[in-house]
Amino acid sequence: MTTAFIPARLIDVSHYTSSLIAAERFLFFMAITIPFDVRDMTIDKQINVKTIVHQLGKLRSIYLAVFCLCCSISIVFFLFTQNFVSKNHAMAFGINHLLTAFLLVYCSNKKSDYYFTGLLDGTMIILAIIVWLFNS
Repeated sequence: MTTAFIPARLIDVSHYTSSLIAAERFLFFMAITIPFDVRDMTIDKQINVKTIVHQLGKLRSIYLAVFCLCCSISIVFFLFTQNFVSKNHAMAFGINHLLTAFLLVYCSNKKSDYYFTGLLDGTMIILAIIVWLFNS
């Protein structure tokens, strides 16, 4: 809500467009959240917490995360074709999503917490930096 509807409302965007922005943000956040369940698989199993990873397995969960990223970037490029997102922004999102997909594919429960809280969570900040660089 904070990263989609509020900014969209501030610039007076239609409800349809703001819903697409919210869906894109949801899918991106879903994609970077799944690896945390991969990391916590052992602990969650011990305390009997059912997560996506336990239901689908590690590999299919990573595929789901990458699928969420693909859907997210598809929305960005759809918004680009509707002239709502600039070429620079679309390219910045594309680069960031490729980097995120790479990080997702190589995540495992053996990585340090810095991998998850630093790199995967950091993709939100990296996106802002890439957008800023493309607009400089």
